[in-house]
Amino acid sequence: HPVALASVVSSGCRRSGRQKLKNVTDPRTGRTVVRVVVDRAEPLRMLKLATILGSGLARRGPKGFERILLSSGFSDDALRAARVTSFFDVTYTLPRDMLAFAHVHSEAQAREAERVWPVEAKVQSRLDGNCTSLKLWLWALAQYRAIVYFDADVCFKGSAEQLTTFVTRLSRAGAPFLADVERNGRGYLGFNSHMMYLRPSQMLFEILRSKAALGDFVPFTNGEQDVIETVFSPHAGERLLKEVGGLPPNLHVGNKMVRKFKKDPICGADVALVERMLNESRSQSAPVPGAAAN
Repeated sequence: HPVALASVVSSGCRRSGRQKLKNVTDPRTGRTVVRVVVDRAEPLRMLKLATILGSGLARRGPKGFERILLSSGFSDDALRAARVTSFFDVTYTLPRDMLAFAHVHSEAQAREAERVWPVEAKVQSRLDGNCTSLKLWLWALAQYRAIVYFDADVCFKGSAEQLTTFVTRLSRAGAPFLADVERNGRGYLGFNSHMMYLRPSQMLFEILRSKAALGDFVPFTNGEQDVIETVFSPHAGERLLKEVGGLPPNLHVGNKMVRKFKKDPICGADVALVERMLNESRSQSAPVPGAAAN
């Protein structure tokens, strides 16, 4: 089975930060519920970032690794950018609501739902777990021996040799999973899933999916990281990171988006390449002035 380099994008939620909310009436129950107001420009920015990531993986990643993109909620026209650039070998389109996710934002909510509530952590108010938990579908891709995952707002800055060595060391160690570790307001050690190594398993996928849907996790980010921490050990991950020399070089821009990429010589070259290819594609598909309509 081949090794894959992967990313995930979804159009259904804001990526991060404060959510814009509104109260609406659920037609099924008549109750007032809170819904996220989605910034429609945000998903397209994330799709562009994924394309920039793909360019870096294509230029600097191992040639024998397959590049895949999982997407949800995008039209074919929106996905055209990823296909035009040909930086991804395979684009999987997932239905918009493939995963249910059980958010909880207060101790009272947790108590009512018979959920665990952290003592020291300041639980984040994010409501995009249904989108970020699409990462859990990577475990269902059993056609791959291993997958190295990158968030769309990550730039791979390493070399093919560094990435190959990283995968080889983890494979020889028999590691099922690895990601960066952090405390970052939790009061305990957890994972940061902006870059992950994992070995797909249908059984693990079903476990992770059910935990996400039923709320069987300690809430902190209210996303897939919380779920992953219930299955894999961050303390074991911390030791393993030291053994393999850490994650391959990468730049995680977070809310800084493309502007911070452009300031980096390596990532800036990826941005320039993608923007040039997209501009050429738009000019080739634009209608000829004065041409008769069909």
